[in-house]
Amino acid sequence: MSQFQNKNNFTEKSAKSINEAIELALEELNASREDVDIEVIEEGSKGFLGLGAKDAVVKVTLKNQSAAPKKSEKATAPLKTEQVQTDNTSVENVAKSFLENLFAAMKLEVAISVSLEGDMMTVNLEGDNMGIVIGKRGDTLDSVQYLTSLVVNKNSEDYIKVTIDTENYREKREEALV
Repeated sequence: MSQFQNKNNFTEKSAKSINEAIELALEELNASREDVDIEVIEEGSKGFLGLGAKDAVVKVTLKNQSAAPKKSEKATAPLKTEQVQTDNTSVENVAKSFLENLFAAMKLEVAISVSLEGDMMTVNLEGDNMGIVIGKRGDTLDSVQYLTSLVVNKNSEDYIKVTIDTENYREKREEALV
């Protein structure tokens, strides 16, 4: 979330949604919706599978200075979404959560086990109909691995190599190719 303030006259806020950004701005300005002019600078987008998501950005300006303090001051500042996203969240949990959501969308029940050794993450998938997850010549499995790698490395300082396998497909494929 970003903010810019000029003598409590206006503020710019960004958040996951326009309404959330407006609420944050109203809280900072200590005003109600009737006391402000709202300008949507960027509507934001959810991206594809969470990738390429953009926050909504709004500029909220007080209509006149005397209208300001209507809301009561809150004792605590709002929790930043970046803190919520990164606190108590390991890269293993990020990968597992992403894959759970992906397989839920595919209506597949898949058991996911994730292990991390140094900069190597190994993900093993188990369940019925793993042929769908593998795809033709492993294309779907490679795509799932690539997307998981993007999600895991999005907020990671060090690059983590992700390998996803199911039913020892990669080992069997290597033997077949040899």
